[in-house]
Amino acid sequence: MTIIEIAKLANVGTSTVSRYLNGGSVSLEKKIVIERVIKENNYTPNIAASNMRGKSKAIAIFVQRINSQTASRFLNGAVERCIELNFTPTIYTTNFDEERQQRYIDMVIKQGVRGIVLNAFSEDLNVDSGKTIVCISGQHSDKYPCININGYEPMYELVNNVLKYNVVQSIEFVGVEIMDISILKRLEGVVKAATEHDVLVNTCESDFDSALKDLVITKGIFYVCATDKIAYHIIKNANNQGLTIGVDYLVSGYGNYDSSDIVELTSVSIDYEQLGKSSIDVINEQETCDYDKYEIVYRKSTCKRSNRQ
Repeated sequence: MTIIEIAKLANVGTSTVSRYLNGGSVSLEKKIVIERVIKENNYTPNIAASNMRGKSKAIAIFVQRINSQTASRFLNGAVERCIELNFTPTIYTTNFDEERQQRYIDMVIKQGVRGIVLNAFSEDLNVDSGKTIVCISGQHSDKYPCININGYEPMYELVNNVLKYNVVQSIEFVGVEIMDISILKRLEGVVKAATEHDVLVNTCESDFDSALKDLVITKGIFYVCATDKIAYHIIKNANNQGLTIGVDYLVSGYGNYDSSDIVELTSVSIDYEQLGKSSIDVINEQETCDYDKYEIVYRKSTCKRSNRQ
């Protein structure tokens, strides 16, 4: 059991449970409820985490780019939780440069930070953390405490529901890096749903910008995109070709950015702010947790096609 689970059962915030376990200020009413939950569940605090208390309060948070909507939401949550737990966050941007990321990781480990949050992780990175706690946010890791985002279920649900009401020639899954385990999980959900409807799935591995500029959009194809930003490129290209969204082609995204409502894009909504908070909770607890909260927002881009081609 983790402090996240205790907080849910006690109907209080994780920061309140953390303060209680650290001997901090907690109201008598909340203290009684927390004590009852701990006693009923025979909870024993993580010894390793306890040993970390009283030492460095510095948290290094790594993101690929800071101008991403998902990254900004993630950082808002992570920084807010750091403040609640009296941690000192420092943000590092790597711009998809693994060498830069490795240099920064080596540097912060030498500085003796309490924890490292990696918002994107490559198995090629050497994170010899010693006493530094590592959280691979949003990706699975067998080496370090991490948050596992369930990308399979939302993509399966989205594609399955769309194919119930639409006839498409095939599905084109447009991803950023198919070798990224988080992207692979989304692809597996897409393939599972498509197989049940006897629809072929093709994959297109691309970066965010250059290769997508020349991508020709084909009528009758359902473009399932790994991110909303990729979907925006699909929509832009289709508009330039004179194609109508939700009629000539279907498209969906992942992330539910603010602009997705304007372009009427169906997307998977993830609470990235809560994900950021959970990342710091993993740092505090040193325990892996699963994050399976999502909402699918259906819009015109996958509406029932009256003009099937």
